[in-house]
Amino acid sequence: MPSASASEYQIHGQTRFPWTDLAALQNLRLNTSVPKPDKTQIPPGHVLVRIRAAALNARDMMVIAHDPIYPGPHVPDLEVATKGAGGEQGTLREYGVLPDNELILAPPHLTFEELAAMPACGATAMHALFCGPKKLKPGQTVLAMGTGGVSCFVIQLAHAIGATVIATSSTDAKLGKAIEMGAAYTVNYTTSPSWSTEVLRLTHGLGVDLVVDIGGATTLQESVKAVKRGGQVSLVGFLGGSTKADLADLVADVIFGGKTLYGVFNFTAEMTERAVRMVGEKEIRPVVEVFEWEQAREAFEMLSKQVAVGKIVVKV
Repeated sequence: MPSASASEYQIHGQTRFPWTDLAALQNLRLNTSVPKPDKTQIPPGHVLVRIRAAALNARDMMVIAHDPIYPGPHVPDLEVATKGAGGEQGTLREYGVLPDNELILAPPHLTFEELAAMPACGATAMHALFCGPKKLKPGQTVLAMGTGGVSCFVIQLAHAIGATVIATSSTDAKLGKAIEMGAAYTVNYTTSPSWSTEVLRLTHGLGVDLVVDIGGATTLQESVKAVKRGGQVSLVGFLGGSTKADLADLVADVIFGGKTLYGVFNFTAEMTERAVRMVGEKEIRPVVEVFEWEQAREAFEMLSKQVAVGKIVVKV
């Protein structure tokens, strides 16, 4: 008797594209005849999980595109919504066999789609805000860059502890969403490209205690200018690409300002548990853009265009 089949999205082919090029999605395929794991395939200490929703990450698109900006094996037939460098096991599939010590009790007030945003975004925001060398405290000021998944969590978690949030984004409509999430002040970086000047004005020339930077090379100089003497810039991403910025000026600002640049690489189970606990206690609802299973390609298109507010999630 043949085993039951399940579905999962996979990467096929080896053609390389820039990760923001929608042509990269020709590498994405839906496989509807993947054998469903049975009891004999579940090793001790593991459980069979029926996945209900999967959150998409920028690195997923980088792996689909085989863009060398993200390291990894870049092999065909790779399950997407990755975990680890290149992704040894993805979540854009119906079933997964996972270690039972990686399971975390979910807050009861969240939907499956909202829960999908918790690890990559909620835990990353927790890491950037509270687990680095300079931990955000109530009454301090933080800058959230943009209104993507991590940045929305930064706004919500910082606001929840009583910190003042300054949010940047590209449109007034997105900034309105940031205010709804808890931002006290906003800056439109399209109309104010040198947005650090506005941040310094809002903070009476002092700067913010902490910046969560998701742009990388293209935004780092502004972030360093916007953070106060002795403050921290948590480097989360490099969505802005590369630039030939004057690093000598950047180094001088860091040294003479006593500022800390902290790389936020990945997150731990403890960080995820802390984020889940805070979301549960404060009844925070993650901001998500939801797509149906058959719309995964459209979901990746939105991801590539970087126009979503919150986390992009696909129902499974």
